[in-house]
Amino acid sequence: MRIASLLASGTELVCALGHGASLVARSHECDNPPWVMSLPELSRATFDVSGSSHEIDRLVNEKLRAGEPLYAIDRDLLADLAPDVILTQVHCDVCAVSPTQLDSAHGWPALRGFKTLSMRGGSLDGSLDDFTTVATEIGCPDVGERLKTDIRREIARWRDLFANARRSSVVCLE
Repeated sequence: MRIASLLASGTELVCALGHGASLVARSHECDNPPWVMSLPELSRATFDVSGSSHEIDRLVNEKLRAGEPLYAIDRDLLADLAPDVILTQVHCDVCAVSPTQLDSAHGWPALRGFKTLSMRGGSLDGSLDDFTTVATEIGCPDVGERLKTDIRREIARWRDLFANARRSSVVCLE
């Protein structure tokens, strides 16, 4: 099985499932675990990402208003690598490559037969469901279920640990 991941969490998940050796490419943002940096980058941002948050926001909004893609996919590299599965995501049009950017690739003669698998996330349960979906697709459903169970067990442990703790108000801004 040859896997290309176009989102950082997909790369991390494939590695957590014990199938890191199946990865043939990554997105320009994938950097964990560190060894994946040696994999070829299959995508790149179509705007300058070196500016301030304000500048990046301005550029992203310009691209979106113009109907232009935020990410480019290296078509030649994709054809050369011929992955069986390409991981994308559908929960954020700005965060990473979406499956719609690969729709036309399914018709490219050199790429017939690959599957686009989209992580849906959106919630903790949704993310954990993605784990089992990806694990099943790459042939390790038991490992995916075990990972999901272990994470739920760890969450329960932390809930129990802090069950009687004083509650604080917290805000998280991304």
